[in-house]
Amino acid sequence: MGRRSDIDKAIRNIIKWSEGPAWADWREEVFQGHLAPVCKHLDLTLEALRDELVVSGYAGMLYGIQFEDFLSREAAAGNPVDDYLNRRGWRESVRGRRYLKALRDSVLSLYEVVDVSPGHYCEVRDLLRPGKTVRVYEKVGTQQMAKWDRIAARVLSEEGKHLFSGGILPFSPEAVQSLLRVLDNSHEALQTALETLSAEADGSIDLPSPQDMDDHHLREACPAFSNIWLMHTLSRQYASLPELYNSDGDPISFFETHFPLSDETDAIRQAIIQRLEAAPEWVLAGEEPFFWNWLESAPPARKEVPADAKSIDAQLEGRHPVSGNLELGRRRLIFSTNSEARTERGKAVLGELLAGLVGVPLSQVQSPEQIMAGGDEHEAEPAAAEIDPKESEAMIHAYLDRHYQTCLNEPIPALGNMSPRQCAADPAHRSKVVDWLKQLENSEQRRVLGTGQTPYDTQWLWETLGLEP
Repeated sequence: MGRRSDIDKAIRNIIKWSEGPAWADWREEVFQGHLAPVCKHLDLTLEALRDELVVSGYAGMLYGIQFEDFLSREAAAGNPVDDYLNRRGWRESVRGRRYLKALRDSVLSLYEVVDVSPGHYCEVRDLLRPGKTVRVYEKVGTQQMAKWDRIAARVLSEEGKHLFSGGILPFSPEAVQSLLRVLDNSHEALQTALETLSAEADGSIDLPSPQDMDDHHLREACPAFSNIWLMHTLSRQYASLPELYNSDGDPISFFETHFPLSDETDAIRQAIIQRLEAAPEWVLAGEEPFFWNWLESAPPARKEVPADAKSIDAQLEGRHPVSGNLELGRRRLIFSTNSEARTERGKAVLGELLAGLVGVPLSQVQSPEQIMAGGDEHEAEPAAAEIDPKESEAMIHAYLDRHYQTCLNEPIPALGNMSPRQCAADPAHRSKVVDWLKQLENSEQRRVLGTGQTPYDTQWLWETLGLEP
């Protein structure tokens, strides 16, 4: 029997055994510790939360975290792994017994992925305990992993190699910050309690070593990982979108308007290009396919919006609001805007500018909610269908070069409205820009997962700012 088969068999056996009367109550108590605070936070019953986890597909992910916590805990009757091995260990192979003992002695921690070879291994750094970066061999889990991901996991050592146990939770940047605050507070409380206990015993009680202290703290704090991950994940899932407005003060809706070409000939296409080139408010942004940004010469005055509304809009070079985009396809012009008012203004401008070259326009609209849900399929001509993948990749990288050159000197909300250069120059704020750069890299790695494209290289940003990860 192979190594993985030995381990899988041992896990199946101890799961079944733990459902018996000797350990079922303790197991349920441990499991509920991972859910009860979430029920209170979201005002749900335990049954309703468990149903929600099944429907949303999170039940399996969370089960591994809960069960491994159960295996590592000490109850009044002892440890479940020790009890199982004493009673039924003879049924397991040497590898199976060794794996269960490794789970018993492990703790859940928060790791940062510093490098990844999808389908083979990843390099991770423990964010909660001091130590070196370790290489973890993992086939399935690394296939959807990206550099600078933050994950809650147990790293086990077997025959000189490191591997993950079954339970892994991916943490968002916001969830990471919440977890670190909770763990910092609980670690400080534990340290104070132990020091008080030692003082009351006149120093006759030795304090644990820093490593033992960290391990004990993480073992006791394991449910906090599930609590915070679930609260952030489900709160985001339940949250409704804020009211969105563009820079004109119009409600956001995504309009796509198709102008059929009067004739599918090169002459008509060239005539359209020439007229747009002669119009200053249409700024060429690409040639394969031809693509323009619409910078209105006289945009309307901004309307008043609700105080709690959120304003979003595209800007050219961080300064000029982009009212719409125009793409020249094989059979039609595709005009995109984010409001009905801009659509009507753009149709009027294009109808006059391209008279005789295009036919009657047809518009379709999607709300932000529909966009997030996937929307309806339609016959729009995607730009990617007409662009060679390598050319598309080069265009994206060229755009990002220009975008980040501008960003370096502009205030960024995530940096407290300081520029990256300002943060990098100030030791008190340097960690903010490091986290910002890591998030940029992580987002880019995730963008290209499974596409075969090369991710944008942000190394020049680190070097320009004089920083290291």
